[in-house]
Parts: sequence; C-alpha cells; structure tokens
Amino acid sequence: MRPSHLSIVLALAVLAAGPAAAQKKEILNPPGTPMTLPFNNGIKIGNQMWVAGVEGDVSGDIEKETRSAFAKIKAILEAGGIALNDIVAVQVYMVNLNEFATMKTN
Repeated sequence: MRPSHLSIVLALAVLAAGPAAAQKKEILNPPGTPMTLPFNNGIKIGNQMWVAGVEGDVSGDIEKETRSAFAKIKAILEAGGIALNDIVAVQVYMVNLNEFATMKTN
C-alpha cells in the first residue's frame, strides 16, 4: 500500500481545571476509527484531549483525503464531548507540499 498523501496529527488542549494526575483518564476509540493500531485514537484527561495521528482514506485525491481525515478526527473529538472549534493546534504531514493550498481550503 502506498503512503497516504495526508496525515494529520491533532493536538487539542482546552484549559485544564486542575492537575492532570488528579483527573480521570478516558480512552476514546469510536466506531469508524482505526482499531488495529498499537495506541488509542484519543485520550481525554479532564478537559484536555489528545488525538493520535489520523490519515484520510487513501484515494489519490487530496480533497477527499482531507475530508476523510477530518471526519475521523471529528468522530474522536465528539466521543470525548469536544468540538472541532475547540482545537488549539494541528500538525499536518504531506507527501506533496504542492497540494497544501488545496488541502487547507477543505
């Protein structure tokens, strides 16, 4: 299988109410997200959440891959009670940087 054109790594943080060690850790692996990985799709501690690297479905079309990746991210966030507009930081790794302008408009 060829590598995906797009891999999005999402780091989400919402202001913490207190020390993370004193807060409940929630593992998030909602339906439709990868289940065979050696790590969880999302971890939520208090009101902070981290989402593992998410790839769009490999199609050769950067627009479809971007939409697919964000649909998976949205499912993980919603499982933790977080919305897309709560995202603080996103890292994107691309095979072809010439596709960046198309990716970011989707």
